[in-house]
Amino acid sequence: MFLFKRKAEPNFYGISPYLCLLTILMFHMKEHTARFDTKMSVQHKSLIEEAARLKGFKSLSDYVVTTMVEDAMAAVSDYKDALYSVEDRKRIMSILSAPTELSSSFLKASQRRSDKMLKDGPDGTV
Repeated sequence: MFLFKRKAEPNFYGISPYLCLLTILMFHMKEHTARFDTKMSVQHKSLIEEAARLKGFKSLSDYVVTTMVEDAMAAVSDYKDALYSVEDRKRIMSILSAPTELSSSFLKASQRRSDKMLKDGPDGTV
């Protein structure tokens, strides 16, 4: 069978275009998948199968992977939130406890405000 009549015009007559696409997808899928095996009691497996069926999953594997990924994402998110909040607290406390040097413009503005307060009185009346 000749695939090409001439070099410029490919002839794919009789060849399913989906076959090429499927082959490419399967090749890439093999590179990006991993296997996870586990053993569990019969009761646990039955319970998980029932949960998968009740939630409308087509297979036990789909349910297990979806549930595990969602739980893992939540765990990582919670950990990162806690970590960031601890780091943020430490950084804020170090900033607050460190002595700050006030700028001259701030000192001048503060002095003007104090002078105005003394002149006007504490309630703003003259």
